[in-house]
Amino acid sequence: MLEPYSNPYLMIKMERIHRQELFKEIEHDRLIRQARVGTPRLLDRTLASIGSFLIAAGERLRSRHVPQHVPVVRQHTEAYCVDC
Repeated sequence: MLEPYSNPYLMIKMERIHRQELFKEIEHDRLIRQARVGTPRLLDRTLASIGSFLIAAGERLRSRHVPQHVPVVRQHTEAYCVDC
């Protein structure tokens, strides 16, 4: 039996086969990453939770500083705010 390193042709052929296997693995990994794009990642979940926290905090602040019942004076068909 010939050893692969003694024959340059076999060495080149083995390198080509190895390179093809590497390209197949790279393509497989790329397809797996592409399939997982729809799943939310840690950064996405963190930003979403921070955003919802900021919205809730803003609504609480608005409810503190804006009176709940503002009297409205109606004239004709238009409504005017008294405290504006």
